[in-house]
Amino acid sequence: MEQYLSLFEYLNKPAGSELGKQVAQRARIMKITTTSHEVSNPSYSGRIQKYPISFLDSYFRPPSIEAVVAVTVQTEDDELPF
Repeated sequence: MEQYLSLFEYLNKPAGSELGKQVAQRARIMKITTTSHEVSNPSYSGRIQKYPISFLDSYFRPPSIEAVVAVTVQTEDDELPF
């Protein structure tokens, strides 16, 4: 079972409402399953979303341009059989 983290847990700092909205929107578009729960501490009280680590990794650490180019070049070099 994949582990889920909040943005605070993943980033080790508060994400802020704007970044939280952007991440939530991307998760909805990609149909990512999330979990949520209530928290209450001196700096925030309310419901938080938790996302799969693999989703957070892909959101915050997208592939480098070198990796994308390498895959594109490899694909373009393949000859079709017809």
